[in-house]
Amino acid sequence: MRPLKLKGLIRIVMSLPLLGLMGLSVSCEVSEYKPGAANQGSESPLNTTDAEKSPAAENQNSKDNDNKQSDDGLNEIPVDEDEDKKADETAKAERINRILGLVEEYDNGPTEDRTTVEQLKLWIEADSPERPLYIVDSRFIEEFEVSHLPGALHQSVFYDKLDNGEIPASARVVVYCTIGFRSSFFTQGLKDEASVSEVWNLEGSILMWVNQGNAVYTSDNVESKDVHVFDERWDVLPDGYVAVKFPAE
Repeated sequence: MRPLKLKGLIRIVMSLPLLGLMGLSVSCEVSEYKPGAANQGSESPLNTTDAEKSPAAENQNSKDNDNKQSDDGLNEIPVDEDEDKKADETAKAERINRILGLVEEYDNGPTEDRTTVEQLKLWIEADSPERPLYIVDSRFIEEFEVSHLPGALHQSVFYDKLDNGEIPASARVVVYCTIGFRSSFFTQGLKDEASVSEVWNLEGSILMWVNQGNAVYTSDNVESKDVHVFDERWDVLPDGYVAVKFPAE
C-alpha cells in the first residue's frame, strides 16, 4: 500500500389571527295568514322565524360556517413557524458563506479543478460501468471512520485499487477532505500521476456537503450526525450535528 503523502502537511491550525365569525340571524315578520281571507288578495306567506327554521336550513348554515372557518384556517399564516424558517435560512446562508471564505483562504489548487456538491450529486445519479465515479476521502483514517460521504473510499483503499489496475482510465474521481485544503494537494497529485480522465476537488468538501442537507455515513453504512472537523477552526456544522476534533496539541 502506498504511504499517505499528506500527513506532514495536514495538522495545521486550521417560525390572521382567526377572525371571529359573526352569525347572521334573519327574522322576518309577516302578517298572519287567516283561512278564508281571500278577499284581501294575499297569498299564504311562509313563516320563517328563527324558532321555526327547518333542520335542513340549519344544517346548511352550519356547513357554510364550517367551510368558512376551514378557508380562514388555510389562509392563516403561522407567524412563529415562518420566523423560525427565515432564521434557519439565514443561519444556513451565513455558514455557507463562511465555508466559501475558508475555501478561498485555504484551497491552494486551481479553481478550474473544483466541482460543486450539486454537480457531484448529478454524477452520483449518472454513475455507470462505462463512466464510473469514485469519491475519495483524503483525510486521516480516524476522520473517515467517524463519517464520510456515501460510497466514498478512503485514500489508502483508492490507491490500492489504483496500483492494482482496478481504476479504469474512464473513471471520474472526486476528492474531498474537511474544507478542500488537503484534497487540493491530493487532486494535483492524481492529475500528475494517475491515468484517469477526470479528477476534481469538491468545493467546501464534507462541510459543504452536510450544510446543503446531505447525509454522511459511518464505516458500517449507518447514517451519522457526527462529523470530524479536524479542529476548532473548521467547526461550521448545522444544528443537530456533533463536531469531532483532534485533541489540541
